[in-house]
Amino acid sequence: MEAINLPCGTCIHWRPTKMVTCSAFPEGLPEDIVLGENRHTEIQPSQVNDFVYSPVEWANNPDLQPFIDPRMLND
Repeated sequence: MEAINLPCGTCIHWRPTKMVTCSAFPEGLPEDIVLGENRHTEIQPSQVNDFVYSPVEWANNPDLQPFIDPRMLND
């Protein structure tokens, strides 16, 4: 699975040095999250702790909005 435009890139729990992992999924992100089909705003049975998507501070900057994956923006 190739992580292109990974929605998790604006989450504080994402591990950019371990491309497709985060604090909740240290062994690898589930495909539905990588593809943006699941915004991971609720705890998933397969995760190892209670971390969910939490945007980094700069994610709310309107000047950066065009560069943020729209699947991860708040509705």
